[in-house]
Parts: sequence; C-alpha cells; structure tokens
Amino acid sequence: MIDEGYAFYSALHVTVISQACSFANSIKYVDLIAFLALGTSIYIYVLSEPWLFLLVPLMSAVPLFFIILWFSRFGRFKFAEGDFQKAKREMRASLFLWLGILVVQLIALATLWS
Repeated sequence: MIDEGYAFYSALHVTVISQACSFANSIKYVDLIAFLALGTSIYIYVLSEPWLFLLVPLMSAVPLFFIILWFSRFGRFKFAEGDFQKAKREMRASLFLWLGILVVQLIALATLWS
C-alpha cells in the first residue's frame, strides 16, 4: 500500500515538473524571433527615428517578463529530473539572450538620443 502523503507529494512533484517544462517550451519558441527583434532594432536604428525606437525595447521586455515569471514560479525548486534541469538551463540561456538584446537596444537608444 502506498502512503497517502507520499502519493500526494509524488503527484505534486510530477505536476510541477510538467508545468515548468511546458511553460519553458512555450518561452523557448519565442527565442526563435530573437534575431527578428534584433534585425528590427537595427532597421529602426538605421532610420534614425528616436521616437519609434522607444518602442523597440518592448520586444525584449515582454519575453524577459515571462522568463522572470518562470524563474519566480519554478526556479526555487531543486528537482533532479533531467527534463526539469534541461528546462532550467534553457530558461537561463533565454534570460541571457534577451538581456543581451535589451542591452544592445538600450545602448542604441542612448546613442540616438545623444
């Protein structure tokens, strides 16, 4: 007979890992448009329209919001499962990718305004 407390913990464990991996996979698909966001940023920078370029950091801010949300919901868990560890690595890589793009966009915005 399986202990009721163990069964509850096990079901909760599986549920959290499934949600974390599903949410991470959804966010990871957004990484595919990172080059589009960077290309759009360069195009608007070349146009030298500072007012239009003010909207460009939003392209990075939205994915960053969801990545930070993922870390706030699932980052504190210390599961050893391979899928969860992979999701955590992918979210860390996504965080650095979008932070890098945001920094480039903000530097470009600062040069447009100077």
